[in-house]
This record gives sequence, structure tokens and C-alpha cells, in this order.
Amino acid sequence: MSVSSPTFYLYGEAPKAAAPDFLHLEPLDHRSRPAEWHIGAHRHDDLHHVFMLLGGAGEMRAEGGVCRALAPCLVLVPAREVHSFSFIPDTAGSVLTISDVFLEGLCRTDGELRAVFGSARVLATGQETPAMVGYFDRLGRELAWHAPGHAVAVKASLLQILVTALRLECQVAAPASLESNDGRLVARLREQIEARFRLHEPIGAYAASLGVSVSRLRLACRTQGCGAPLDLLNARRMLEAKRALLYGAASVGEIAHALGYEDVSYFVRLFRQMEGVSPSRFRKKSKEFLLF
Repeated sequence: MSVSSPTFYLYGEAPKAAAPDFLHLEPLDHRSRPAEWHIGAHRHDDLHHVFMLLGGAGEMRAEGGVCRALAPCLVLVPAREVHSFSFIPDTAGSVLTISDVFLEGLCRTDGELRAVFGSARVLATGQETPAMVGYFDRLGRELAWHAPGHAVAVKASLLQILVTALRLECQVAAPASLESNDGRLVARLREQIEARFRLHEPIGAYAASLGVSVSRLRLACRTQGCGAPLDLLNARRMLEAKRALLYGAASVGEIAHALGYEDVSYFVRLFRQMEGVSPSRFRKKSKEFLLF
């Protein structure tokens, strides 16, 4: 992107120096909806962004290329990086803005946090989504009032967000999960799902390949807070279905069969249940508004 792209404070606002303790949180649609979901190329000299997408999808064009974002995910934008966005209508989420000085103060506690804003990129939140939503909600409440311990509570919630982003980037699970038999079993199941989710296989086939019973696999997933093994398989298939709908030309039926769903109507019902819209509607909205 051209270095001549406009510079803003917050998007659409004239440039000015950010206060050392500047921290701002707002709904994603606050600026995206009036702009018809297209945010033009721009940069911020001393402000970093963390977007939390909870519904919908979009594209970010940054100096490193094009990043495609499918909710739920984080979109990280460092200060001084020229970037633009194109979201499908009604994409839902939040935008967290952090001043350079505020971030540097946090990094003095743990320098590893600087890696969070090493480049503009997208991180799928996966099973960390509920926790991340909680961190954003708590931060929003703290920013809206000044109860005792306000400053510490704000920093605590912000640190939770940044640490979770750092761990997602490094693909490092919590130590307790890595050390437990259940954690290792679920990690192996995720590897199997990644390799085989397109095959027409029941959960029993996954259990057999891992050398355990289906009930043992269910117990491991439950203790690790992952729902059921079928939930993990369906979530991975739905992610691939959204990619195919957004960026491919296959029919809904072809996508369903390619992902192991013999009953197309069941696939459509499951997609609507998990995403809130039908596959056809999801595709229509994306094709109308995404830039390719």
C-alpha cells in the first residue's frame, strides 16, 4: 500500500498525539456500518488495534498482503502499518485500540508481549473464544465506570487479551492441558481431525485410530472444555465450509458432500444453527461486499 495513505487518530478523526494511557473499546460496526463496511487504506502513528470478530467475515489488506478473517478470530494491526478493511454486512465484534506508550509500559513487565503486534495478521480464537469474549466484556465494563481498583482491573483484562493472543500466535496450550492425559488425547484428536475432516468417517473411526473407545474420547473432550468430539469435527468442517462459500464456486450440495455430509439438508440446518444464517445467505452477503 502507498505510504501516502491518510493518517488518522481513530478512523475518520484528525491526527493528534495519543495520551500515554489511551485505551479505547468500541463496537466494530460503530465506524464500519456508516462506511458501508469498507474502511479505506490508512494508518495510525501511535495506536495499535485488536479486532475481536464474533460473527461475519472480512478481508484486511495490509503491507504484508491480504488477510482473510472468518469469525471467531482476532485481527491484529500494529501502529504505523497501512491497512484497509472490507467486511460483509453486519459483521459483529469489537475494536480495541491501545496507545504505543501504554503498550510499552505493559511490555516492560513481559517483553514477549511485543510479539503480539509484530505484524498485521489474523488469529483464529478457536476454543479460546468464550474466554476472550469474557475479557473484552470485563474490559468494556471497567472502561465505562471508575470503581475502586479501576486502573488495575483495566490492565488485568488487557493483559489477559494480549497474553491469549500471544499464546494463540505461538500455538501454545495452557501447561495443565499439555501435562494431562486428557489434554494430550484431545491434541491428538485435533491433529486427526485436521488431517481427515473431509473423509466420510464417524467419530468411532477417530477413536479407533487413537486406540481408545468413543466414551473415553468423549470424557477427554468434556474434561478439556471442548464439548463433544463431534463438536470439534463439525466446527472444523464448518470453517472449511465458510471458506468454500466465501472463496469458491462449488454449490452448497457439493460443499456438503465434500465435507462428509451425505444429507445436504442436515448440513444446511447445522450451518444455520452454528452460523445464524443459511449457507446460501452467507455466500450472498460475502460475494456482494468482499473485495478479491
